[in-house]
Amino acid sequence: MQQGPGTLFHMLHKSDLSMPQLVTLLFVRRGGVASISSISQHLNLSLGATSHLVDRLVVAGFVERAEDQNDRRQK
Repeated sequence: MQQGPGTLFHMLHKSDLSMPQLVTLLFVRRGGVASISSISQHLNLSLGATSHLVDRLVVAGFVERAEDQNDRRQK
């Protein structure tokens, strides 16, 4: 079943997600695991803005954030 743009905006409003947050969730869902760098490039946002966006998704319970055991710079 295909949903129209009105349904998408209703879901965004109901979940209190921004469009970049929704795009991030879809990006992570498609790829499984994603770094802040890859999300940042996908969204065309700075690393800082992307990190903050992901932090808000973590607090809301949409994603989990973990450090890369092989690279301390990656979180």
